[in-house]
Amino acid sequence: MQHLKAAHKGYKGLTNANGTLQPNITAFLSVDKNDSLNKWANWIVIKFLPIGFCEDHHTRACTKLPRVSRRTLKAHMFAVMKTVEEYIRKHPP
Repeated sequence: MQHLKAAHKGYKGLTNANGTLQPNITAFLSVDKNDSLNKWANWIVIKFLPIGFCEDHHTRACTKLPRVSRRTLKAHMFAVMKTVEEYIRKHPP
C-alpha cells in the first residue's frame, strides 16, 4: 500500500471501494425495479440458503421484501450469472 501511495498518485481513481481493480459482484446487479430480486438473491447467496427460502411462509412474514417465487428468483440469478460470465470472458485476469 505504501508503494501505491508513494509511486502512483492517482491509484485511488482506479481502484474500487475494496481497494482492488476487480469489480464486486454487486457491480453486476442493476438498480431498478428488480432491486427486490437483487436483495432476495443477495440474502440467499450470502447466507447459503436454499432457493426455496423466498417462498417460506415464516420468511415472508418476517421480511418487508415483496413476495417472489423461486422460479422468478432463479431466472434472475441465472441472468446475473450470465452477465458475470460475459464480463470474465471479456476481461480475463
